[in-house]
Amino acid sequence: MIKASTFIATSSNALLRYLAARTPNPSRNNALFCLSANSDNLVGLTARLGEFGRETAGCISSSLPHLEGRVICSLLEIPTGISAPFLSHIPGHPDIQVGRYHGMHTHRNKAVDHVSEEKMERILMNDGDWTNFGADSNTHTIPSGLDKSQEYETILFFSDRFPEGLNASLDHYFPRTLKMGLIGSSTPFVTGRPVTLLQNSSVLSEGAVGFAVRAPFSIPRERFQGLEPISDVLVVTESQSNLIHTLNNKNPSQLLVQAINSSSISSRVPLLSLKDEEYYLAVLDTKGESIDKLFTILSGDPSRGSLALNARSSPPVGACIQLLRRARSLDPSDPLNRIPKQSHSITFITSPSDVPLSSLKDIDGEEGITLGNRFVASSENGYLLGGPQPIWHTSVEGASVTSSWTQ
Repeated sequence: MIKASTFIATSSNALLRYLAARTPNPSRNNALFCLSANSDNLVGLTARLGEFGRETAGCISSSLPHLEGRVICSLLEIPTGISAPFLSHIPGHPDIQVGRYHGMHTHRNKAVDHVSEEKMERILMNDGDWTNFGADSNTHTIPSGLDKSQEYETILFFSDRFPEGLNASLDHYFPRTLKMGLIGSSTPFVTGRPVTLLQNSSVLSEGAVGFAVRAPFSIPRERFQGLEPISDVLVVTESQSNLIHTLNNKNPSQLLVQAINSSSISSRVPLLSLKDEEYYLAVLDTKGESIDKLFTILSGDPSRGSLALNARSSPPVGACIQLLRRARSLDPSDPLNRIPKQSHSITFITSPSDVPLSSLKDIDGEEGITLGNRFVASSENGYLLGGPQPIWHTSVEGASVTSSWTQ
């Protein structure tokens, strides 16, 4: 039986007492866990969490939105008979480097450079055949611990900020499997690592850890809180790379400006304040009713026309989209009501990247409160979701995804 719990503690000591009162069963269970980075006892708490499973996979996460004054711990215990641990070191796409200093390159990013050099050598030895030079050579690398002959129903994992190689591998070998992953919170000023992942007694700065589960989870439900539409449904008529060149065969930047002006009049928001707001492009489902994917709009130039999106690729021609902005009336006064209440579920949330600490008076209880039968974790770096669609990275603040299992 899969068991889940999330404890919202008033302090690290309160969380440690909560965990000490629970009885681990590592002979029967593996354990997946998250611990928020604001704890002042990461070593002691992760050591205790490591006792809850024969095999364990964890990550340092962020605190839940509007509960940043609390220490958050989420624990998922999965029977060993239906779960297989895995570890990935498959390289992803490193950040774009500007200038000459490359001191932040990691071992895995150097591996990407090495692969490209090998491709170039093959091209030169093969009379300059450039076919598939840009193809991802990691597609057919399978993470350690996974068996491609197995039909896993769910894969749950934590990743660093460069999951592209892992995504391609999981999509290739397990296309129909539900895949849910959380990008670890950035921890350079907490642990000295870009992200902090844990597998058993090992602490990792890169890669991915998790479990493949032979148990069905429900079709995941995504929510995008705090967003409001500012345009009608539009159709992508020209796009390339991360750029939208035309919508409805019109200048997309001008359409965005018109939508902003119209929405500012209807909502009586001063136009001068809109420059500080965030705008998004939502790809809608086939019925044009719900959001399938969400892009942050990075920039737009009405004279040139194109909209730049925070993604490596833009929606294809023919996709139905809608322009949105973050609502100004989002009320964080009752943060617990914003967490999905579905029992026997796992939820990943994209948290704000920079918010003030919450007041302790927001939650009653001397030690804290428990969200029973729910695993809830968040990161400012977003989450990953796929199956049967290719894995997609959502990093828009306020987004969440929830899936549940049957007992």
